[in-house]
Amino acid sequence: MISKVSVIIPVYNDQTGIDACLMALAVQTYPADRYEVIVVDNASNPPIQLDPAFSSFASLVVCPTPGSYAARNAGIAAARGEVLAFTDADCLPDRGWISAGVAALVREEERCIIGGEVVLSLSEKPTAIECYQYLVGFMQRENIEDRGFSVTANLFATKAQVVAIGLFNEKLLSGGDLEWCWRAAKAGFLVQYAPDVIVHTAPRTSLVSAIRQARRVAGGRYALRCMELEHIPSLGLKPHRSMVSAAKWILSHPKLTIWNCAKVLAVASLLKIVQVLETLRLSYGVRPERR
Repeated sequence: MISKVSVIIPVYNDQTGIDACLMALAVQTYPADRYEVIVVDNASNPPIQLDPAFSSFASLVVCPTPGSYAARNAGIAAARGEVLAFTDADCLPDRGWISAGVAALVREEERCIIGGEVVLSLSEKPTAIECYQYLVGFMQRENIEDRGFSVTANLFATKAQVVAIGLFNEKLLSGGDLEWCWRAAKAGFLVQYAPDVIVHTAPRTSLVSAIRQARRVAGGRYALRCMELEHIPSLGLKPHRSMVSAAKWILSHPKLTIWNCAKVLAVASLLKIVQVLETLRLSYGVRPERR
């Protein structure tokens, strides 16, 4: 029996993104009668509309609780599949994404969760922000192999595994994928990297959106430190590179000209300052960034 798959996609104020994502999911190589897509509108304004063209395989759930992890939990509650596949509204899955994800789950041991690759694509004339995001990327292989977690932009697990591990922590607006995967490790599950399970996404292009992301990431790390969860190692909450090592890495990157290196370094420095200021701001009890 071919597994029934439930694809869960949280969305917040991104009608264009979810429409494109659903178009990619409409042409999957996986048997059409063996997968469903659950779009979870996380209180968007205006509300997300589900195009009738997708009604044969997609349904819409509304989750008023702020945060993508609360939205994913609402999707899990509505899911009818034995396999749960997670991605984001701004991602475009390969045609064989579901097939490859299910095959990876079958191929690996029962105690394995699958994290696929997230491919960033640059525009023809990328901005400094795009170049920075492209360089930093999602680092899926490094995250999975060195830190033991996968981002929820591309994650496959069986429903039985999710039941054993528990739902996502709804108190977190960022970093919930990291916390969930490390909780999974404590329960005896292993996150396995699968390079052939691919979704595509575009890097942020504006400074405003990059700053929002930096604030959200800083907020997630701050919240995790405050929770003092025993399954969260302090090393895992630190950035991948120090400012000095990051500067050396950027300046020595073979695909960047000296001018582009300087621009990317300036962006990296600015966003580091943003994260430090956001952490300070949160320490005074200010609400974290959710977008």
